[in-house]
Amino acid sequence: MDEPRDPEDAEAEYTRAPTIEDLRVICGNLNAEHARYAILGGMAVNFYGLVRGTHDIDLLVDDSPENIERVIRAIGRLPDGAALELAPDDLQHYRIVRINDEITVDLLAEACDVDFDQVAGRLVIDDRLGVPMPFLSVEDLIRSKQTRREKDRQDRTFLEALLPRERKS
Repeated sequence: MDEPRDPEDAEAEYTRAPTIEDLRVICGNLNAEHARYAILGGMAVNFYGLVRGTHDIDLLVDDSPENIERVIRAIGRLPDGAALELAPDDLQHYRIVRINDEITVDLLAEACDVDFDQVAGRLVIDDRLGVPMPFLSVEDLIRSKQTRREKDRQDRTFLEALLPRERKS
């Protein structure tokens, strides 16, 4: 009998794990469209120093119809153009919109009651790779990870240890 699989591993059969270069390209595309978004999830945790694998790129996006159209155009530039099949109102109907292209990109209008408008003024912009990449702040990333998943608990423990150091800088 087959053992149950983690649903997050399901896309591994169809997409490859994203790289920092993939993130740079996606951010460049989103920035070119003037999209309002922020990076969260595993890529954001990696940015703050906890190296762990991730199967996708998670983006918190402003869910206004105009912004979603920008996001669809930007993500639609990935090789398979999978995002171009989305409807502008998909994020109003689904908690997470998963785009399985060459890599997997998850779009979220909110994560644990954290939405883009709440965090927009506190984003941490990193441009070391030549493209501005907006990450959730440590505090907002902790708030976005208030789930029962073990990996989120581990991420929170790591991020909470950064708080005193971050507040001193």
